[in-house]
Amino acid sequence: HGTLLADLATGVVEGHPASAIWVDLSASVFALFFGGADDELSLVEAMSSLTTNALAELNELAPDDDAVYYASWTGETCSRFDEACQAECPGETVHPLLAAGFTILRLDGTPNDGMVPASSTIWGDHRGTVCADHADQVGLFADGETGTYDHLAFYRSELRRLADRGL
Repeated sequence: HGTLLADLATGVVEGHPASAIWVDLSASVFALFFGGADDELSLVEAMSSLTTNALAELNELAPDDDAVYYASWTGETCSRFDEACQAECPGETVHPLLAAGFTILRLDGTPNDGMVPASSTIWGDHRGTVCADHADQVGLFADGETGTYDHLAFYRSELRRLADRGL
């Protein structure tokens, strides 16, 4: 359903408590992950495609098809000092490069993965929550020996689950 970070970065939302420096930092991290650092126009286009309005329009134009199985997972990360989150996701902490986006999204208490609010990830057969930030979910950074999430094991398991369903 989009992300407030894209809304903020593209100027869709005004008056949010996130300061300009946090929004700029989040946009820089987005550029690092998804390209566009050298091409400002492509970064703006990419961010625009992830706004809540753009995704609402896409969802309107491409309604679910009854013949298609839709499933989703939610990613959630924690600050080191959030006891409630740490109780649910022991050892999971947001990567420093995602800290700005995580903080912006958490200003209203919204669980998130550092880039996307949990509420935006639920579609079809919602399978649950993985304790991982956005970068961990795609294996962008190695968590090292203390990592709590193995993205390859997760995707192998999902492939087996889908194959067992005949998909």
